[in-house]
Amino acid sequence: MNEEGEFCIFYLVSLTKNVKASKRKDGNSLQRKEQWPASYFFKRITQSLMNALQKKLDRYGITNAQVFVMLCLSSEDGLSQNELLKHLQIKAPSLTTLLDQLEKKALIERRPDSQDGRTKRIYLSPSGTQFLEEEMRPIFNELEEKLLSGLSQEERALLFPLLIRLYQNTYEYEIDSN
Repeated sequence: MNEEGEFCIFYLVSLTKNVKASKRKDGNSLQRKEQWPASYFFKRITQSLMNALQKKLDRYGITNAQVFVMLCLSSEDGLSQNELLKHLQIKAPSLTTLLDQLEKKALIERRPDSQDGRTKRIYLSPSGTQFLEEEMRPIFNELEEKLLSGLSQEERALLFPLLIRLYQNTYEYEIDSN
């Protein structure tokens, strides 16, 4: 998996045409039924990943939402709060709370924009960057490996472009429906 893909665990899911009847660890049977659309599996996979991630984050006193903010900044540091809102697709009060929490933990920094003093730019702090690299990257890699276990290298190589296409489809649908 390339470096860009390592932080994309939250968008990775296992796509199959036929899910054979199988017993899960909790004893429930998992079968592909016509009334279970692909979106059902996307939601369930996302919930499972978020729950697993949060369990690992609890020891650091940080939430999934806070990590998402940090991940966004790791790919494009120095965003304004409005730009972050667009990337994260959350409400302004929620983002303000997340930023306040991250700033208290010294994981981000707010700095005035050099061209517009009214605007604050948000940056990962050195400790925030270190936290992502040293603590989060191994967790993401572990969760991604668990998610992709049982898939061949060829299947893994096919998966990411398909997920990007699905994301683009939903993004275009979201724009069209506004």
